[in-house]
Amino acid sequence: MARPQSETGKRTTKRKKASGATRAASVAKNGGKQVQVQEKMWALVFDKKKDSWSKSTGLRKDRVPVPALDEGAVPLDAAQVVVKVLYTGVCGSDAGIWFRTSFKEMIHDSLEAEGKTTRVVGHEFLGEVVDVGSVSAARYGFKKGDIVSSESHIICGLCHQCLIGQTHVCVNEKILGISTDGCFAEYIKLPARVLWRTDPKKIRKEVAAIQEPFGNAVHACTAADLRGKTIAVFGTGAIGQFTILIARALGAAKIIGVEPNPKNAKLALELGADEVVQFKPEKDGWRANADVVSRLRNISGRDGMDVCIEIFS
Repeated sequence: MARPQSETGKRTTKRKKASGATRAASVAKNGGKQVQVQEKMWALVFDKKKDSWSKSTGLRKDRVPVPALDEGAVPLDAAQVVVKVLYTGVCGSDAGIWFRTSFKEMIHDSLEAEGKTTRVVGHEFLGEVVDVGSVSAARYGFKKGDIVSSESHIICGLCHQCLIGQTHVCVNEKILGISTDGCFAEYIKLPARVLWRTDPKKIRKEVAAIQEPFGNAVHACTAADLRGKTIAVFGTGAIGQFTILIARALGAAKIIGVEPNPKNAKLALELGADEVVQFKPEKDGWRANADVVSRLRNISGRDGMDVCIEIFS
């Protein structure tokens, strides 16, 4: 996990505290007139103007505007919250952006729609609420000082799919750090409805920063009744390791990992997997691996697993 470097770490003087929308802007005099000057913060970004997707790797540490609430100018800010980022987690998706192997179209299309060239990356974090819109306070009860984590997928709530309960296929969905600005920054602005209050007395802050990927494993394990079942977990990276722990807690009788990476396989066993089927990835990785299928059948002692869970991380 990485902590975002604060702006004050680059200065010799302290930044004065301010509240509300005024925190994101300072006033300068120009020829006797007062001019609003947008305050800046440090962030890790992909800049499509400076970095060709096909000829670059990595992220830029750059200065970007601090997000602010201004309900007068932007009425929807009433339901938003500004959060100071305390801890972040690094996901495989972030590695995909770093190495330019994933999300090119989503990033470029969303930047074009927003009229911007820079995307703040990152979607796993824990932070402290520093500004609250009126609706966020009245409806959701958020207040300054609350410690929160967040969903990474932001739905519209208005499209046909959302209205019939299929929010996972919202046509206007935005993903933090990909199609909307993310958390590898000092501050982030989010809808109050995607935030999760977190009690740091119960969960250490650095652990609480990865509640989002942990939630993926919880969702996968609760999609079927695992009690007394023999299950296979395909992929024992970070989320696969969470899956092993949760599946055991939910009563799985036997847990088999399927994993090509020796380090991940070793960790899976240490975390409670009964066995791990290791294999070497083939060139056509999408094809069925007959050896893996055969070994899983031999382990199960019958036709196969009761439940299979496929994890991409």
